[in-house]
Amino acid sequence: MGLTSIDAGRFFRNRYDASLLSERRRIIAEQQSRCVFESDQSKEVIRFAGGWIATSETGGFAQLGGIWEPDFVLVQKQTPQNLVGGCVCFPTGWHPEEKMGNPLVSAHGIVPGLNPALGAKIAPFIAGLAQGRCYQRTNWGLTASDELDQHPTRQIPEIKDEVFLRIEWQALTSLTVDLAIFGIRIFHLQLERLDERSRGLLIENLRTMPAEMLRYKRIDHCRDWLVERL
Repeated sequence: MGLTSIDAGRFFRNRYDASLLSERRRIIAEQQSRCVFESDQSKEVIRFAGGWIATSETGGFAQLGGIWEPDFVLVQKQTPQNLVGGCVCFPTGWHPEEKMGNPLVSAHGIVPGLNPALGAKIAPFIAGLAQGRCYQRTNWGLTASDELDQHPTRQIPEIKDEVFLRIEWQALTSLTVDLAIFGIRIFHLQLERLDERSRGLLIENLRTMPAEMLRYKRIDHCRDWLVERL
């Protein structure tokens, strides 16, 4: 699954990026119904976040999402492992509001090859997630925009000229005996800023990527152009 162990604070501690927090507050104020999903477990989440930021006057996820930098989703540890709350201001082409209340695996149902390859591993891993352990992984895509909010309603255009590598840094840790928290941070890099090793890896990925994954990542129309540009 590409997971490695990490100290939870490395991911969940704020870096105090004022512009990022300002953007989170703006999105929550304007689009709360599509990014904030309150939970009966909100006190546990706020208590957890309090290990990294000041949360003494925080009353729910709408407030927490405006002062805590990572997006976060709550996942039941036991079957059916439903998504049961969170705050997702910066989705990468998916509808958080449509995934709440459904199993975690269904949230990845459109990703080619993921469920057949990893479905049997994901469920037992989350169910057995030990208190105090935190794991990370990264995911990447290419996009025509460096906007953090790439909800489908934003209608981000297809790649034509400017290209950014969009990196999702993800972390998973146990919140309670029954609940895990999944965090996401987003970063962008212009292709021109990639070092030689990263450029070579990206070229190899593009050249060997199956057609269905190219379509999923919305780069089937420009794969050859991207390889030449790199």
